[in-house]
Amino acid sequence: MRLPRLRAGVLRDGVVRPYAYREQTGLFPAAGMPVHGNYCGPGHGDPTYRTPPRDPVDAACMRHDQCYDRSGYFDCNCDRRLVGELAGAVGRPGLDEAARTAGLGAMAYFSTSTCVCRKDVCVNVPYCNWRGCGVRRVCHQVEVPGVGGHAPGCG
Repeated sequence: MRLPRLRAGVLRDGVVRPYAYREQTGLFPAAGMPVHGNYCGPGHGDPTYRTPPRDPVDAACMRHDQCYDRSGYFDCNCDRRLVGELAGAVGRPGLDEAARTAGLGAMAYFSTSTCVCRKDVCVNVPYCNWRGCGVRRVCHQVEVPGVGGHAPGCG
């Protein structure tokens, strides 16, 4: 699938002109990334998730937003799941070009962007006090950096 070609007038001094971009692609860039439907794009979407997604690409973006709400922003597992869902969504028959373009753009971005894997690391710590000695389990959450939805030692 080829991405749509942008005609003259979209870029000015190397910066995307949002309204010209929207006229040509049906997408509106936010923070340098295009948005699509009700949930695709940074800072774009209904925080209550009551607004239904427009299409399968938008539904994948909504689930990604919900995953970020549960797991934290830039979570590797959320990003990896999004790329997998979008791979199936962009190939669906009847999907319009704007949705397909947004899905392919999100796949390209989240396949190469940095992410973090949050995991608990636990150790047994020996202790002694006036009651006697024992072992206490102590856990801390650490963030392991990753790329493209993958981090060493995570999912």
